[in-house]
Amino acid sequence: MLVWLKRYRYTILALFLLMLLPLAVVFIKGFFTIRAFDIGRPMQAAMIFDREGRFIGSLGETGRYVTIDAIPQDLVNAVVAVEDFRFYKHSGVDIIGIARALFVNLRAGETVQGGSTITQQVAKNLFLHPRRTLKRKFEELALAGLLEARFSKEQILELYLN
Repeated sequence: MLVWLKRYRYTILALFLLMLLPLAVVFIKGFFTIRAFDIGRPMQAAMIFDREGRFIGSLGETGRYVTIDAIPQDLVNAVVAVEDFRFYKHSGVDIIGIARALFVNLRAGETVQGGSTITQQVAKNLFLHPRRTLKRKFEELALAGLLEARFSKEQILELYLN
């Protein structure tokens, strides 16, 4: 066994690095996305276009960005309690929450529970498409870690609540 491992160590290392390459690309792309993001910029309405690219209408209004200090603490506490009660204990990804959701979903045979943190939801809502794909989930995980590295918990909550 040891001879085999020694003989193919460079091949194994190369394959391992090739598997990490897509993850590295996601982190690099996400790094520049997060770096260019300006917290507190004016909110924009979502614009809707038809298949030929003609403007149809918009959803929402251009709103006023509300800082965390202007949001009632009871609302903040309620959102954290319901959406992500370990928000202040994790670094953007809650492994326990993901494992719990995976177990519940496997038992049910369908998706009945999510494991996304508030930070992951911010990443998805601000930077990613809503389709449920494995690629999007990896991007969401990477962006959540990058958001946590760049912004404080209060700033992330502020983005989520806005």
